[in-house]
This record gives sequence, structure tokens and C-alpha cells, in this order.
Amino acid sequence: LTPGPDAPRSTDLEAKGEIEWLMAFVNEVRSVRSELRVPQAAMVGIRFRTTTPAADRALAVHGEAMRRLARIESFAADDGQGSQAAELEAAGTVALMPLAGTIDVAAERTRLAKEMETLRKEIARLLSGPSHVLATGGGAFQNPSTRAVIAERAVSVWLKADFDVLWARVSRRSNRPMLKTAAPQRTLAQLIEQRYPVYALAELTVMSQAGPVEETVARVEDALRGAGYLANGRVESCR
Repeated sequence: LTPGPDAPRSTDLEAKGEIEWLMAFVNEVRSVRSELRVPQAAMVGIRFRTTTPAADRALAVHGEAMRRLARIESFAADDGQGSQAAELEAAGTVALMPLAGTIDVAAERTRLAKEMETLRKEIARLLSGPSHVLATGGGAFQNPSTRAVIAERAVSVWLKADFDVLWARVSRRSNRPMLKTAAPQRTLAQLIEQRYPVYALAELTVMSQAGPVEETVARVEDALRGAGYLANGRVESCR
């Protein structure tokens, strides 16, 4: 048998791009559904703000499979009506998932508000005890009420790290639900853009760099000492 002609390489690359986009987009839809607690049986609509050639080809060829894999009812271009929707990003594509009729948005907001209030009360309780170090997590500091409690009862220290340092740390672990997206590096960059202005409201800022943790501890001690909160190796009354 005589071997047939090789398929054009451009065709192979196009097919590869279509499949990569399909997998990235389906994973992103599933991730958002899980995060927002969309019922498993619920069908969702997708409105595209921007697409790519690979996305257009994948939708034309594999649209039906995508509907089954991610429980998608329909695809359409975004009409700019501005209804409540979750934003998705995958491999250069930006899309919206309308939430009306899919989840109870008011109930979800109420649930999140209750969770944040519970966290605020727990932080307040912990800060009422003897002097100690409390790691609140970045999400807690985003809450103005929680920041007010911290400002009243403690000294807030932001351990600031650049993107490369953060990525080197979080990419070694799989327990970061907010980064379980199709483009985790882009997600991390977006979180930095959104959260760093709020973190900058902390009373002290200390750079956290690659290297032994003892070096960061020493920088924190220097910052506390410089602000008058540390003397003779002991933490003085913060407030």
C-alpha cells in the first residue's frame, strides 16, 4: 500500500486549537456553575462578548457536545442588556452566563452576607484575647466591617508579594478553589488588580519574597518595631 499524503499541518493545528478551546471553555462553565451552586440539572445560557477563530470553529463543529458536557441550553452574542450574569473567560474568549431563573440571586447574596458576618464575629472574638498572630485570609479583609474590627483591636500587616512569587507558591498546591479556572494565571492577575488596593489599607505593608520564611518574619518584626509596636522582643499593646 502506498501511504497517502500527509494532512496539512495547518489543519492539525486548527483542530488542536478547537479542542483546547472546547476543553478550556467547558471547564470554565463547570467551575462557575459549581462556585455559584447552580443546580446540576439546570440548563444555562451563554452570551459571548468576544470570541476567537478557534472558538467559532469549535462552536460550529462541537456545539452540541458542549451543550451536553456543560448543560448549556443556548449560545448567543451578548446583547448588552446588563442582566445579572457571571463572567467567564477561557482561552481568549469572554462570555456571560445569565443567572436570572437559574439561581436565587437574592438568596445567594443573603447567604454570603451571613457567612461574612459570622467570620467578622469570629475574628472579633479571637482579637479579644491575648496578643497573638491571626491570619485572616485575603477575602476577610475585603469586608469593611471586618477591617474596622481589625483596626480597632489589632495591627494589620499586609504581606505583599509580586505576581511571580504568588504564582510560584499557589501553583504547587491544588487547594485554591478560586484558581481552578481555565486560565489560573489570568485569574490570579485579576484578583491582584481587584484586591491589592484594599490590602493597601492595612496599617503596615511588608514585602513577602522568595526565600526562607524567617526572612519575612524578620521584616515583619522590623516593621512592628519601627511603628512602635515591638520593644525588647515583646509585642506592646496594639490599641
